[in-house]
Amino acid sequence: MFHLSAFVAAAILATVVLVGRLDAGEPADGVQKFLVGGATIWAIADSMGDRDMGVFAGADPEVVRRYVPSGRAPSAIMVFVIQREGGIVMIDAGLGAEASRLPPGLTRAGIDPARIDLILITHMHADHIGGLLRDGGKAFPNAAVRIGRIERDFWLNDQAMAADPSRRTNFELARQVASVYSGAVGVFEFGDRLADGIEAVDAAGHTPGHTAFLLESGGEKIFFVGDIVHAAALQFPRPGLNARYDMIPGQAGPARLRLLERAAQDKLPIAGAHLPFPGIGDVAKGEGEGFVYRSWGE
Repeated sequence: MFHLSAFVAAAILATVVLVGRLDAGEPADGVQKFLVGGATIWAIADSMGDRDMGVFAGADPEVVRRYVPSGRAPSAIMVFVIQREGGIVMIDAGLGAEASRLPPGLTRAGIDPARIDLILITHMHADHIGGLLRDGGKAFPNAAVRIGRIERDFWLNDQAMAADPSRRTNFELARQVASVYSGAVGVFEFGDRLADGIEAVDAAGHTPGHTAFLLESGGEKIFFVGDIVHAAALQFPRPGLNARYDMIPGQAGPARLRLLERAAQDKLPIAGAHLPFPGIGDVAKGEGEGFVYRSWGE
């Protein structure tokens, strides 16, 4: 059983607006397997639900209604696990709430948490690092954890925390994770190779050190893009729109556009933390500056 401290629970309320119901047709177990070159990719939903378009408060309401007439768009909190001969790598760890689907999802995939070698963190928002903790200790006892240097330094900076009291619970969670994992935590720079065939790509804007990861295996590639998209139905056709979670709006929009253009041009499938389950699909150019997304779950 997973339990959260009071400040982690508060961080949930501050950062996540997914409701509990499932959309029609979504698999109940929230686990799906894909092959990319010589790697097996497990897409595991930590949670699935709808996102309220109120998080796009600065967007033209008519534009929002055009793409999301109901006011709610399918979304999820996704975790991705990469299995290769060299070991098991996990991208992010989900929220870690008591009702998290990640632990049973790992079981369905036949993955023992103790066998995960490396966890790569796209950024340190609660819905990406909360799942690293279990009963106040390590949920993944033998994993090394790698976080971008810029990202880690921001969330561990006392001045940054004092300057943004609304995010204090998230700062405290980041510090708890860093303390619990202590010697297992390391940092990387944009452009670094973090494991065989995995490169850290600059995606800063959603957070100061937000990172995407590009995996190449057996001549094929997949782009783990973190939180560049929060509502696929709205932000693929209108990539200039930021959610209120984007901490540096002036960088988040250009980063989204840059990464989606790269994915479309290079025909890179993307894996996104808040794309509707299974969170993986293809990107193509659409009208104007927009893009078209096709889920691998369709």
